[in-house]
Amino acid sequence: MTASAFSQDGSTLAVAAGSRVTLWDPDSCRLAAVLPLAPEHSALGLPIARLAFVPASPFLVACSEGFVVVWNLLTASLQWALDVPVASLAVDPVHASFAIAVPVPAERPPKATAAGSDKSAASASAVDSEDKASTSQQAAQHVSHVLVFDPRSPTPRYRSTCPGTLAPTLLYVTPGMPQHAQASRGLPALVSPILVLTEERSYAYLDAADQDSMPRQGAPKKAAEAASASAYEAAFGPLPAPDQVASAMDVDDTDALSSAPRWKQLFDAPSHALPPPTVLAQSFLRLVTTE
Repeated sequence: MTASAFSQDGSTLAVAAGSRVTLWDPDSCRLAAVLPLAPEHSALGLPIARLAFVPASPFLVACSEGFVVVWNLLTASLQWALDVPVASLAVDPVHASFAIAVPVPAERPPKATAAGSDKSAASASAVDSEDKASTSQQAAQHVSHVLVFDPRSPTPRYRSTCPGTLAPTLLYVTPGMPQHAQASRGLPALVSPILVLTEERSYAYLDAADQDSMPRQGAPKKAAEAASASAYEAAFGPLPAPDQVASAMDVDDTDALSSAPRWKQLFDAPSHALPPPTVLAQSFLRLVTTE
């Protein structure tokens, strides 16, 4: 098994084994359907790594390193497929749509070799330095495209470019998050805001005002740059203030402890340190009846 997903109501389980996807009734453990796959995709032998039901729709989406497939579960038939590698998949919790990240590696320049078979240590060191610089430059030229689809059509309803990353993680910003209102500005209809997290833990919200540039307000931010906020707070907003601070708790207040009834003090200990109930019962009844 390479991937699995439950439908929103839990009535259907989709399971991928290699490139074959099956639907199951989780209550009876019975096979409900075997979803078809195009012959050219089956011939590739690429396992399906991601499965997701699209909310508020009868569609199931599957992704591998070489293609993305959408099935219509009402007819158990193939809706459409695209030959693109997929690094990440996310389904929109509000609208009937989903997003994928398509990596596009930078082309590696041809490696220069010195004439002759013998190389000095100095020339070998120079070649190594050039290789490291070339690798660093190549990584900076990597690009991933974020595509948002209506599951009924293979034409993206929205796209954006993410420079410098090949394996971004996509996360939809739900209406309950503090950033939802700000991140939604300028987005087209039926497209929810998306947070992109890169391999180096940089993040940014996709901006639909300019669909060819990923960051909103400049380059992707790093959580380490927020000195007074954690990575969670930097991405999703400040945490709610606790109702009571630790100093206000009375766990170490000996006066309050001593003023409590003796039968309450009997249970004032961690559960693993208390005596068995059969022992506590006798002491509890004696204290209750004498006080």
